[in-house]
Amino acid sequence: MRDSIIVKYMRKLDEYVLFTTDTINLVHRDGFEASGVTMNLDFFKKIVSFSGDPAIFRLKGNRKLEMGPYHTVTGIHSVTSASEISEKRFNTSDLILSFEGGSSSTLSISPGTTIGDLVSSWNLLGTTLKIGQHAGGYRLYLEDTSGNLRNKLFFSLGDSLSRMGFDTKTRGFLTIKESDLSSLSPGVYNVSVEYTLEDGSKQSETISIDLSSGVNLSSIASSINSSSHLGAHVYTDPSTGENMLVIVPDGDLNFDPSAVNVLSDDDFFTKTNAFVRNYEVLKFKDTLENVFYGQNGFDPTSSFTITINSTDIEIDPVVDTLEALVEKINEKATGVLADLTPHHSFVLRATSLYDFDLRMTDIEGPQGFFEALGLVDPDDDPTTFDWTVSYKLISKDDDFETLKSRFRIADMLTFDRAPHDEPLNIVNQFEVNSSVASNPTNLAVDVGRAMENNDWNVVDVRPTGGANPELLKAIQDLYTRKMLSNGKESFYEFFGGVVAELGVESETAKHLKTNTEILKQEIDNERERVKGVSLDEEMANMIEYQHAFNAAAKVITTVDEMIQTVINMVR
Repeated sequence: MRDSIIVKYMRKLDEYVLFTTDTINLVHRDGFEASGVTMNLDFFKKIVSFSGDPAIFRLKGNRKLEMGPYHTVTGIHSVTSASEISEKRFNTSDLILSFEGGSSSTLSISPGTTIGDLVSSWNLLGTTLKIGQHAGGYRLYLEDTSGNLRNKLFFSLGDSLSRMGFDTKTRGFLTIKESDLSSLSPGVYNVSVEYTLEDGSKQSETISIDLSSGVNLSSIASSINSSSHLGAHVYTDPSTGENMLVIVPDGDLNFDPSAVNVLSDDDFFTKTNAFVRNYEVLKFKDTLENVFYGQNGFDPTSSFTITINSTDIEIDPVVDTLEALVEKINEKATGVLADLTPHHSFVLRATSLYDFDLRMTDIEGPQGFFEALGLVDPDDDPTTFDWTVSYKLISKDDDFETLKSRFRIADMLTFDRAPHDEPLNIVNQFEVNSSVASNPTNLAVDVGRAMENNDWNVVDVRPTGGANPELLKAIQDLYTRKMLSNGKESFYEFFGGVVAELGVESETAKHLKTNTEILKQEIDNERERVKGVSLDEEMANMIEYQHAFNAAAKVITTVDEMIQTVINMVR
């Protein structure tokens, strides 16, 4: 019993160390140390195997799936008919504005306008608004087949975008009312600004706002539009009928007003009473439709299925993101857990249900899916992805050499197998990487910023600075992520459970020892009572027998006297 309990808890500690080491290492590898140098360095010493037939604990794809082009964004979805979308009406007036570089356009919405009306009249920056089918039913979506929605901004004065089912966020842009220009004198105003570009670099510029020929919003907009990273648009607010001008940073600044710092402005913004107005901005999502867009045989309007150990996991590319994909896999409790690194490399791990060994599982799905994740490359061409073929990623019948060749482009973590009644001995390898231990400046703290790319495979990640502790936050978030006990417990729950179980086991063992000692003592006493001689007991018995003898003697004496009396009377 003792041996089985010890092995049980040694294996639990092996599981804790296995997941702790690997998850923190993968996060740490994605980061930069404070001075901006990326070390691709593990925080803990990497767990290694020494046998030629090890267990495969983890697979990581070699692609970082972020910052690619957006071609679609979905609003209302999963409804039963197209008319349910097209007949939806707006109750108030609104205005939708769009920006791309120096170009801008608007679309007005009146009370009673339907979504179907907008589908017909939509003409913003070369995009189209459509109603179509997908795996969950019908949807409303915005599409840009020739460009990249990432470099375009769509926002509204009111809530029309959210009423169309799109995800939105509130963002404040500098706005000027035409009625506030009365205190502005004709002339040239020099506005000096500093930009923080997407890669973190700084750029300065002085914008000359020439109002020599007249003070009006159009002249202001014309001057601002000549700048390198700012755009301006004049619109009429439908709720007030007043002309207004909005100033928007361009796509190189991620349309983020905080990326613009006004150094001096000749009191231009003060004299115009410029204020920050909040607008409803359309948010884009890293849906799988965008990530796998245009790949051979990929149909975003149809679901695809991943099968893990006979459990089917259905994915709808139109609405599911990589995060949703990971969640769907994990909630099925198949014995395989999915994960994403900070820069969206896809990860698969085996759980205790299959002895932490992916070789004991069966995983199947579209070949293009596994290729796009960077797990396999059957044709040795990293630019092609074939969704027309079903592919067996892992089979229980595969030997290690076969899998090693199949996953040659992926990152595998292996460890030596052990019988079920023995510990895995992974705890023995639990050690901070010597490069970090000896030189703490190698500790990664900054996740960095992935640069935009054309194929959803980041190859350029740049530091944002040591003052940005996003990587440390990512490590901290691992504390509550449910990864242990087949995805049922977080790290703190698991370790707390081990401590609690050990306490119960210890208390139970103490009670068992005490009860056993009491029972042994009772048995010993009974045995001694049966086989041994007790002087007290023997003395008690002698006294008892003596009293019995005396009593018997008295009886005999009395009877004898009675007989003598009778005889004497007969005489």
